[in-house]
Amino acid sequence: MWHKRQYELRFRDGGAASCSVRRLDQLLEARSVPGDFWAVVHAADKAFEAGDDRLLEWPSGRRLGVDSNHAAAESQRRTGVWIESSAGYRVRSTGRAGFDYEDQDGPVHIDSEWMATPKAVIYTSSIPVERPNVLERVMRCWLWAGFDIDVDPPTRWT
Repeated sequence: MWHKRQYELRFRDGGAASCSVRRLDQLLEARSVPGDFWAVVHAADKAFEAGDDRLLEWPSGRRLGVDSNHAAAESQRRTGVWIESSAGYRVRSTGRAGFDYEDQDGPVHIDSEWMATPKAVIYTSSIPVERPNVLERVMRCWLWAGFDIDVDPPTRWT
């Protein structure tokens, strides 16, 4: 069975997008530097196959020391209204505004807002400081589901 390749594009302001190769090409305006684009795509594919989850820098393809905070073997699936991770957490949308997140440390309600495009804005002030992995996990689930994420206030990934 053939599966469409998906890439997670992380912006310096903390936002993220779930991308096919075509969309990645559009977002990065890669046609202006096709050699760099295909080199980075190839590096990302090889890193994924090797289980290396460090972020790659555009346009160099250089691996950054920052990992994407997930195990390469992690997988998500839909179970009813929940998106569940094999890492032991789950996320659901509560409607136009809000996400519910649950893991072994208990539930968290996250303020968020769905936009007109397939994108959600997550308000990080609603995530408890003592639960730093919640934002990354919520983003991973919604990126897996094919939605883009904006973070308010913006944060830096690198």
